[in-house]
Amino acid sequence: MLNGGFNLRSWASNCDSLNELAKSKDVLDKDKQVKVLGLRWDSNKDTITYVQKPISDVDETLLTKREILSQSSKIFDPLGIISPVTVRGKILMQEIWRRKFDWDEILPEDIRCQWMELSYDLRKVSTTEIPRYYFKDLPEDTESIGTVLHVFVDASKKAYGACAYITSGNQSQLVMAKNRVAPLNPVTIPQLELLAAVTGARMAKHILTNLQCSDVFYWSDSQIVLNWLHSSKKMKPFIGKRVEEIKDLTQEFTWRYCPTNDNPADLLSRGISATNFGKSTKWINGPSWITNQTHWPQWNRNESIVLTTVDSDVTNNNDSTQTLNTDIGCSVINITRFNSYSRLLRVTAYVKRFLYNCRRKAEDRKSGILSPDELNKASII
Repeated sequence: MLNGGFNLRSWASNCDSLNELAKSKDVLDKDKQVKVLGLRWDSNKDTITYVQKPISDVDETLLTKREILSQSSKIFDPLGIISPVTVRGKILMQEIWRRKFDWDEILPEDIRCQWMELSYDLRKVSTTEIPRYYFKDLPEDTESIGTVLHVFVDASKKAYGACAYITSGNQSQLVMAKNRVAPLNPVTIPQLELLAAVTGARMAKHILTNLQCSDVFYWSDSQIVLNWLHSSKKMKPFIGKRVEEIKDLTQEFTWRYCPTNDNPADLLSRGISATNFGKSTKWINGPSWITNQTHWPQWNRNESIVLTTVDSDVTNNNDSTQTLNTDIGCSVINITRFNSYSRLLRVTAYVKRFLYNCRRKAEDRKSGILSPDELNKASII
């Protein structure tokens, strides 16, 4: 039978027997919560809770980087269940590092205000209770129902990460989540989305060593990343290396498109308040359509305009320009939508100019009225 995060079913049964024996000998430990791998197990409610380490109130005028790190690290969350809230602490710490404050330097007012709001949310979210079992009402023969793992990935300018859900029948439940703050060195959003996909692929491999699933689906709201994963072209080292790793980890499993509004990993990468966390069924159970395959989002790669963005990250070579032009003619511009050849020619020329400008510095970019040379090149795609 599936259980919540780690296998406690047989161990819990043994504990019940031991409790009865201890009760008969009058040596029963009256503490209803048992320590389990750094967390607490309430045997009566059969829930996992967090060890309560109170976050101290600190005088705003004495708040330092050392104090924020100490206080924000008190919550131990190995499964990442409350990470949409705790990620804000990571983001705040990175901002403090970016601004190069010393350990015992008094922090400015804007940082203090953020911390006071965050400390309140950390206190509130640390009282969260997690059901030990993923599904309480499943029959003993779960193999007849089948279990499926869904991994969602997302990234923002501040952080990136992945969260995994297991579904069986019409039930779904969060398994675990993992996130990281974005690097301080400039990285594009598509590259961060790719890092999130790597995180999701690695996390899924770890989960599959502990849970038996009949199938796995990976979800991303980045059409650029999805195109990278489906492309056979040679790419720049940063992208190519990670795409290769993702393909190796996910193998025969499918990557699909998920709209941003339905992506629970979006909460993980941006952070939310404790109040919104408590109300979010999307985070705990995934999108509303996750258990109904007929309602899954559809995405047609052949009609996506982001093919041009994919090509802009392909390693430059003698054939890249010709390949790019072919993709423009076949996939980006639908010639059946134009009733005038001259209009089609001008639109094509502007698209080619846009792609040209994307590869040039600001002072070298083209602008203004289309030149005869641009129109001529547009006619020979």
